[in-house]
Amino acid sequence: MMSPKTDLSGHKVKSHKPKRIGLARWAAVFVAVFGSGTTVARGDPTAAIDSAEGASSEGLLSAALELYQTSRTQPGPKVSDRRDQQAQFDRALQDFSAQAFVEFSKGSRLPRLEAAGRPSRAYPDWMLQEFRVRLESSVTQEFFRKTLEGLGANGSPSSQRFVRDTQQRFGDFYLAGFRIFSEFAGQRSEQGRFSPGTGEIWIALQNLSFADWHVVFVHELAHALDPALAEADRSVSRNPDWWSLFWSTKSQDSLDALAPSEREQILAFARALLNRGLLSEVRAWRATLSVLAEVAATDPAGFKQLTLPQPFSEVATWLQLSLSETELELAVFRSLKPRFRLPQPGAQLDSLVMNQALTKVLDATEDCLADAARRQEPSSSC
Repeated sequence: MMSPKTDLSGHKVKSHKPKRIGLARWAAVFVAVFGSGTTVARGDPTAAIDSAEGASSEGLLSAALELYQTSRTQPGPKVSDRRDQQAQFDRALQDFSAQAFVEFSKGSRLPRLEAAGRPSRAYPDWMLQEFRVRLESSVTQEFFRKTLEGLGANGSPSSQRFVRDTQQRFGDFYLAGFRIFSEFAGQRSEQGRFSPGTGEIWIALQNLSFADWHVVFVHELAHALDPALAEADRSVSRNPDWWSLFWSTKSQDSLDALAPSEREQILAFARALLNRGLLSEVRAWRATLSVLAEVAATDPAGFKQLTLPQPFSEVATWLQLSLSETELELAVFRSLKPRFRLPQPGAQLDSLVMNQALTKVLDATEDCLADAARRQEPSSSC
C-alpha cells in the first residue's frame, strides 16, 4: 500500500496530500537510463506496421484496435492468413506499448480507447472487453520490463539487489498477478495496492506521473518481496488459537495479568498484525527510498523530483547523512509510528490487552532498530 498512515491490516485510514517536489529532472534521469525506445508509424491497420517514424501512441492504439476488429470479425480464409493477422496485431500492441512508455516518460498519460479514432460504441462490447485484456497484458509487460531494465542498468547495490530479487522471486512467471490499471484507472483514486493473500499487485497507471510510477512500482514490489509480510498474513489467517485467546481476553484490562504463555501468544499475535500492517510499510518504504535514492544519485537533484508522502519530507536530509539501511529503516519507523492508530472502540481488534501488546511490540521494535543502527548491524533480527 502506498499510504503511510495505516491500520493493522495495512489499509490506509486517512488520505493525505502528498508533498509535490517536482518531476521534470527526475523524468530526465530515467529517460537517460531507459533510452528512447522504438518509434513506429501510423499506417493502414490492415497492413503490417513497419518502421516509419513519428507515430503517436493514440495512432498506434487506433491501428491495434482496427487490426483486432478485423481479425475477430473478418478472419482470413486460410490458417496462414489468420496467423498473419494475429502476428500483425501482436506487433501493433508491442509498438503501442513501447511508444506509450516513451511518451509516459516525457510526461504524457496513457491514452484511453476513446482516443483511438472511433467512438468505443462503434465496437461490440465483447470485443472491447477482449481487447482491453490484451492491451492490459501488453502494457504491463512493456512497463515492467523497461522499468526493471532501467533499474538494473543503474548499477547501484540496492537497485541490482532489487532487480535480482524480483527476478528470482517471480522467475519466468514474474508477471503473474502484476497488473497495471490503464483503461479503468481514472475511476480509482489509489495509486497502487498489494494483496498478500493472493500475491497480486495493482498499479493505477492513469493516476501517476512518470516520477510517481517508479515510487509506486518499487514500493509495491517491495511488499511482494517481503517474506515477513507473507508469513504474518498466513499466521493471522490460519491460527485459530490466536483468535480464540484474543476473544477470551477481550474483557480483561491488563496484559501483564495474563499467564506467561497467554501473554507470549498475544504478543506474537500483535507482532504478526503489525508485520502485515505498519511494520510492512516501514520495510517497504525503507527499500523504496534506498533503491530510488541510489538511482537518483546520477543526478544530485534527482531525488528532489519525486512526489513523496508528507512523512518523508525530510528524506533528502537523511540521504545526505549517508545512512545505512538500518539507520534509514529506523528513520522511516520514527516517521510513520506517530501516524499509526491503535484499534478504536467498536473495531474488531479493540481491547485493552491487545492495545497494550501492540504498544509493547512497537516500543521493542524501535529499541531493537536503534540498537542495531548503533552497532551497524542489519535490521533483520528486529
